Amino acid sequence: EFALALMLLVGAGLLVRTFVALANVNPGFDPKNVLVFNLPFTGPHYEAQSARAAFYDRLLPEIRTIPGVEAASVVTSIPLAGYNEWGFITDRNPAPPPNQMPDASYQVISPDYFRVMGIPVVEGRAFTAADRHGSAPVAIISSALARTYWPGQDALGKHLKIDQASDKGPWRTVVGIVGDVHRAGLGRAFLPELYVPYTQYPWVNNPRMIVVRSASNPLALTGPIRRAVAGIDPDQAISGVTTMRSTVESSLSGRNFNMALLS
Repeated sequence: EFALALMLLVGAGLLVRTFVALANVNPGFDPKNVLVFNLPFTGPHYEAQSARAAFYDRLLPEIRTIPGVEAASVVTSIPLAGYNEWGFITDRNPAPPPNQMPDASYQVISPDYFRVMGIPVVEGRAFTAADRHGSAPVAIISSALARTYWPGQDALGKHLKIDQASDKGPWRTVVGIVGDVHRAGLGRAFLPELYVPYTQYPWVNNPRMIVVRSASNPLALTGPIRRAVAGIDPDQAISGVTTMRSTVESSLSGRNFNMALLS
């Protein structure tokens, strides 16, 4: 009995230490006061990418006028939501073998995304309103992507493009490098991220999520945001309302359960 109890205590102690370490991990973003919701887009009109972009062009300024809103942005998927893998090629290696194609989590965003999420711009710049359809194609990459594919070099000014079997995009110039975020879990290593502006009408992974930074309780913005969406198109509605704080807590829920069980 003493030996079994000792084994249980050692196992519980190791689990507690792991949980505490994970709880103190810097996720690479600031989850405080950030609201998250989906905008599914119903109806044939929004099958066109340009129609969705035009909707965001109207909605994001409306959201920013709501009292308490500090910034708002669209994004394909939020951190901790999993690795959204897309292949790409670089000007350094434009024709890799098929089984050696570089890949990154491909995120379509608007200019305020990094401000909303509290992700630092390490080098270069964030997207601006000038990065639109018809302007020079641009991209922002994470520090992990820069380290992996341009080791020991300055990645600013380099060129890359999405390269999929069904979709081959234009060459994009890297105009910024941002901090890494945990995408596959707080206990996983940083993975490469590739960001492009929604205003350049990306052909894949059109964003249907919106993140909003609030000065206080982000859930209090839900009602005004619903009305803003309905004011543009009463046939559209938001769904999946949550907060980034809840997302971080949910990522630790399994370990919370194990700790409770061992306790």
